[in-house]
Amino acid sequence: MFEKLSQTLSGKYKKKDELGRHLEIVKIIDIYLANLKKIFPSEKTTRPVSVKKKVLTVETTSSVLAGELRLRETEFLEAINQGLGSGVVTRIIYRF
Repeated sequence: MFEKLSQTLSGKYKKKDELGRHLEIVKIIDIYLANLKKIFPSEKTTRPVSVKKKVLTVETTSSVLAGELRLRETEFLEAINQGLGSGVVTRIIYRF
Protein backbone atom coordinates (compact mmCIF):
# COMPACT_ATOMS: atom_id res chain seq x y z
CA MET A 1 0.00 0.00 0.00
CA PHE A 2 2.66 2.51 1.03
CA GLU A 3 6.19 2.65 -0.26
CA LYS A 4 9.29 4.36 1.06
CA LEU A 5 9.77 7.98 0.09
CA SER A 6 13.28 7.24 -1.17
CA GLN A 7 11.87 4.64 -3.58
CA THR A 8 9.21 7.04 -4.83
CA LEU A 9 11.71 9.84 -5.36
CA SER A 10 14.27 7.51 -6.95
CA GLY A 11 11.68 6.33 -9.44
CA LYS A 12 10.55 9.83 -10.28
CA TYR A 13 13.93 11.52 -10.52
CA LYS A 14 16.60 9.77 -12.52
CA LYS A 15 20.35 10.34 -12.17
CA LYS A 16 20.31 12.52 -15.27
CA ASP A 17 18.73 15.54 -13.64
CA GLU A 18 20.11 17.72 -10.85
CA LEU A 19 17.65 16.62 -8.15
CA GLY A 20 18.41 12.98 -8.88
CA ARG A 21 22.12 13.66 -8.42
CA HIS A 22 21.48 15.44 -5.11
CA LEU A 23 19.40 12.49 -3.88
CA GLU A 24 22.25 10.14 -4.74
CA ILE A 25 24.72 12.31 -2.78
CA VAL A 26 22.42 12.30 0.26
CA LYS A 27 22.17 8.51 0.09
CA ILE A 28 25.97 8.18 -0.15
CA ILE A 29 26.45 10.39 2.91
CA ASP A 30 23.73 8.54 4.86
CA ILE A 31 25.36 5.17 4.17
CA TYR A 32 28.79 6.54 5.11
CA LEU A 33 27.52 8.00 8.40
CA ALA A 34 25.61 4.80 9.28
CA ASN A 35 28.76 2.73 8.81
CA LEU A 36 30.84 5.28 10.72
CA LYS A 37 28.46 4.92 13.69
CA LYS A 38 28.94 1.13 13.66
CA ILE A 39 32.71 1.55 13.95
CA PHE A 40 32.86 4.68 16.14
CA PRO A 41 29.51 5.02 17.98
CA SER A 42 30.34 8.34 19.63
CA GLU A 43 32.33 9.94 16.80
CA LYS A 44 31.26 13.52 16.13
CA THR A 45 34.46 14.93 14.67
CA THR A 46 34.01 13.72 11.11
CA ARG A 47 31.95 15.44 8.45
CA PRO A 48 31.32 14.38 4.85
CA VAL A 49 31.87 17.48 2.72
CA SER A 50 31.26 16.58 -0.92
CA VAL A 51 30.92 13.92 -3.58
CA LYS A 52 32.49 14.80 -6.92
CA LYS A 53 33.66 12.56 -9.74
CA LYS A 54 33.09 9.40 -7.68
CA VAL A 55 35.19 10.74 -4.78
CA LEU A 56 33.75 11.30 -1.31
CA THR A 57 35.59 13.99 0.65
CA VAL A 58 35.44 13.83 4.45
CA GLU A 59 36.78 16.37 6.97
CA THR A 60 38.27 15.14 10.24
CA THR A 61 39.68 16.99 13.23
CA SER A 62 42.90 15.01 13.53
CA SER A 63 45.44 13.18 11.43
CA VAL A 64 45.18 10.16 13.73
CA LEU A 65 41.46 9.81 13.04
CA ALA A 66 42.04 10.34 9.32
CA GLY A 67 44.64 7.56 9.38
CA GLU A 68 42.29 5.17 11.18
CA LEU A 69 39.51 5.92 8.70
CA ARG A 70 41.87 5.38 5.75
CA LEU A 71 42.56 1.89 7.07
CA ARG A 72 38.82 1.19 6.92
CA GLU A 73 38.20 2.88 3.55
CA THR A 74 37.48 -0.43 1.82
CA GLU A 75 34.68 -1.19 4.29
CA PHE A 76 33.05 2.17 3.61
CA LEU A 77 33.39 1.83 -0.17
CA GLU A 78 31.91 -1.67 -0.16
CA ALA A 79 28.92 -0.54 1.92
CA ILE A 80 28.24 2.48 -0.30
CA ASN A 81 28.60 0.58 -3.56
CA GLN A 82 26.58 -2.36 -2.29
CA GLY A 83 23.75 -0.02 -1.32
CA LEU A 84 23.75 2.11 -4.48
CA GLY A 85 25.43 0.07 -7.19
CA SER A 86 28.97 -0.72 -8.16
CA GLY A 87 31.32 2.17 -8.86
CA VAL A 88 29.20 4.97 -7.38
CA VAL A 89 32.12 5.98 -5.15
CA THR A 90 35.63 4.77 -5.97
CA ARG A 91 37.69 6.70 -3.43
CA ILE A 92 37.43 8.56 -0.12
CA ILE A 93 39.69 11.50 0.69
CA TYR A 94 40.17 12.44 4.35
CA ARG A 95 41.18 16.02 5.14
CA PHE A 96 42.13 17.35 8.55
